[in-house]
Amino acid sequence: MIVRSKTICADKPNLNGHIYSKEVLKIAIEKSKEKVKPGFYSQGELNRNYSLGNTTGPLLENISHEVESISLNEKTGFVEGKIKILETPSGKKLQTLIDSGCKIFGDLTAVGILKDNIVTECEFRTFDIVADFNHDSN
Repeated sequence: MIVRSKTICADKPNLNGHIYSKEVLKIAIEKSKEKVKPGFYSQGELNRNYSLGNTTGPLLENISHEVESISLNEKTGFVEGKIKILETPSGKKLQTLIDSGCKIFGDLTAVGILKDNIVTECEFRTFDIVADFNHDSN
C-alpha cells in the first residue's frame, strides 16, 4: 500500500518553535533525493525512537515503510512524503492502524544549524510515522 503524508511546513514554527524556510527545505529535499532509494536512509519507523537523540537512522526491528519520494507542496508549504508500507511486523501494525481509520502523520528527523529558532541548514535523516502532528494542520 502507498500512503502520502505531510510533515514540516515552510515558514511556520513547528511545535519546537523552529522555522524552516522554503529555500532551506528545497535544498534538504534535493539532498534527500540521493538517499531515497532502497537501502540508504529510505526506511522509516512506526513511531519515533526518541532514545537515539533523533539523529540516527531507524532501528531495523521497527522499520514499517520505505520512503518513495519527498517533495515540497508549493501551494500549502508542507513537505510531503510518499511511503510504501512493508511486510514487516511494524508495517503490518501500520496497515492495521490505517485500516482501522486511525490518523497517521509523517515526521521527518532533521539535523542542521539553528540560530534563534530559524533553521539555516538541514539534512533529513528519517521519515517516520507518528500519531501526533508537529504543525497546525490547516
